[in-house]
Amino acid sequence: MTKLTPFQLIQGFNELGDDQVVPDQVARIVLNVPASTFRKNFKDNPKLPKIQTSAQRWGRRVGNLRALIRGTK
Repeated sequence: MTKLTPFQLIQGFNELGDDQVVPDQVARIVLNVPASTFRKNFKDNPKLPKIQTSAQRWGRRVGNLRALIRGTK
């Protein structure tokens, strides 16, 4: 399996619906923050709650990411 570039990871972000969940790696790229900062600042942040997608995977809701970027939530 080839490793995707950051651009490939977020390529279709604008077409996603607000209720879709993206992996934390995509959320970090969209917010432009390093992994350590993301873990520290968004670990239990009510504006960007974690959503479990499988047994060991978590993600963030696209609508919450967009609202955080716009500053509306």
